[in-house]
Amino acid sequence: MKLSSLCEAVFDSETDYAIIVLDADGRLVKWNAGAARLLLLSEAHAGAPGSLMDPGSAVAARLSSEEI
Repeated sequence: MKLSSLCEAVFDSETDYAIIVLDADGRLVKWNAGAARLLLLSEAHAGAPGSLMDPGSAVAARLSSEEI
């Protein structure tokens, strides 16, 4: 299995951890099921600034510090 295939497999199967991908401008372009579940991300967040993941943001405020 190629490394990229392995990375995609982990990305697609991991649900206990949030994995997010930002573009060069720091905008959300992709996230896994764990990120959708833990950070309440949806397609509406595509292109949103990555600063949304800042622990001081409104999204992070909904989670306990242990979950971040």
